[in-house]
Amino acid sequence: MKFKEQFLRGVKIEESTNKIQALLDRHNDKIDKSRHDFHLPQLSIAGLRLPHNLEDLGIFCVGSPGSGKTQAIAKLISELKQRPDYRVVCFDRNGEFTANFYNEKQDLIFNPKDKRSLGWSHNWESASNETIAASIIPDHHHTDKFWSDSARNLLSEIYERTSNKAEIEGSCHMVQPYMISHLSTPFEPYLDRNFLSKHCLV
Repeated sequence: MKFKEQFLRGVKIEESTNKIQALLDRHNDKIDKSRHDFHLPQLSIAGLRLPHNLEDLGIFCVGSPGSGKTQAIAKLISELKQRPDYRVVCFDRNGEFTANFYNEKQDLIFNPKDKRSLGWSHNWESASNETIAASIIPDHHHTDKFWSDSARNLLSEIYERTSNKAEIEGSCHMVQPYMISHLSTPFEPYLDRNFLSKHCLV
């Protein structure tokens, strides 16, 4: 049995890129041209230029693996880097955008695992010390919650009483003998010799 497609109401799906681009360009004809620099590169997705008044709206990019999501985002980043009127915060989980677009003269990296990263201090965060400690020290499901809570409390208290990395290091050296003396307890996963240097001294 063959079904015939019938349009009832709502938005129609348009497959012609020429018609779609004509509709998008029509937006530019309606906006106040004095508020936009039309000499700047226009943002585009899959070859379709976005109207200037829609550039700062949300874009949802979804598709199966290999469908071109990364390429579409990379094209946008390339165009945005040519636009002096935009600033971009890029969450680059795999590092591929950093590898392709990073410019040490104009870009900033915030990644404690990258030697090019900006310095960081817990005092610069809007989150509370307790929240920062909770994000650094996860629950260990094989031990009593008391131990992870105690480790968080310790780190939170260190943050509360310090203002820079040097003070944090000094505090860690003070508590380290106590920490080492408890290496045979359930507290061990949180108090080994390398824990603070790995997770706290960013």
